[in-house]
Amino acid sequence: LAKALLPAIDGVDSGLAGETTARTQWLAVEGQSAEKQSLIERCFSSYARLNERVDRFLGEAGLEAHTVVPGISFDPETMEPIGTVESPDLPNDAVASVARRGFALAGETLRPVAVEVVRNG
Repeated sequence: LAKALLPAIDGVDSGLAGETTARTQWLAVEGQSAEKQSLIERCFSSYARLNERVDRFLGEAGLEAHTVVPGISFDPETMEPIGTVESPDLPNDAVASVARRGFALAGETLRPVAVEVVRNG
């Protein structure tokens, strides 16, 4: 069941990631009434509300969401490389970016964190 839910969770994460940019672009359109701006705010805040409920559900179900901070060393036990990038600011084998959260249940990894890994030169 947990693995079947992961694509839906990814959809919420994706919506959250794009929400700020989309909201800013919609609100920048000139000539919008306060009513339209309020509607835009309510629509875009739905991802945040949905994410809160998803996180609560995950906690109650015993699922642990895992993410990592860019800059830490790549760990093949908990991370899955989805690509490599060059970065003069980070050493080889450091995490450059996180593409998708990972999850564990009762300490067992259901899905590793998907990351881009630094590979310079």
